[in-house]
Amino acid sequence: MGGAMGGAMAGETAGAMAGETAGAMNQAPMEVRQGADLDLHFRHPNAPGWFTSPYDCYFANPVPDWGQIENPQDDPFLDLDDINGGGPENLSLRSPEDGGVYQIGVHYYSNIDRLTGFAYGPVRATVRIFCSGSLAWDYTLDGDPGYKDILAKDHFWSVASVSWPECNVVKIDQYSETAPRP
Repeated sequence: MGGAMGGAMAGETAGAMAGETAGAMNQAPMEVRQGADLDLHFRHPNAPGWFTSPYDCYFANPVPDWGQIENPQDDPFLDLDDINGGGPENLSLRSPEDGGVYQIGVHYYSNIDRLTGFAYGPVRATVRIFCSGSLAWDYTLDGDPGYKDILAKDHFWSVASVSWPECNVVKIDQYSETAPRP
């Protein structure tokens, strides 16, 4: 092993995702920005699907125990969970498994403002994938606009897969109007 993934994965592999409420994009300072709640998901190669514990790392499973039991060095973690719509979210994995193919997804978790009760509509999601601290992929590399409009609560975007150790990112770009729960 070696390296890491982050952003939409970190450590050596990482991932990052930001969301903005479409339409009147919020121009307020980041500390007061509000909008819909998008959740970044990071799925282990052994996961039978999204939203499955322990193999889907996201807000409800922020530090799953992958790899060696009770060895935090091979576990992913949600190090930034944005719940107010200002973004970003960040998931990290210091020691990805060699030969593993991980997946990144985005779930439109909540469209209700926690302070005002306002119901938001479509949200614009941006995902970037980093390996060993460098940008490995974003949603502009294949001529895409750099974001995906997620239209309503509970919709789900399967973004990309990342194979390790070569950090080969393959765009999946599958959109579902219902979250793919088991």
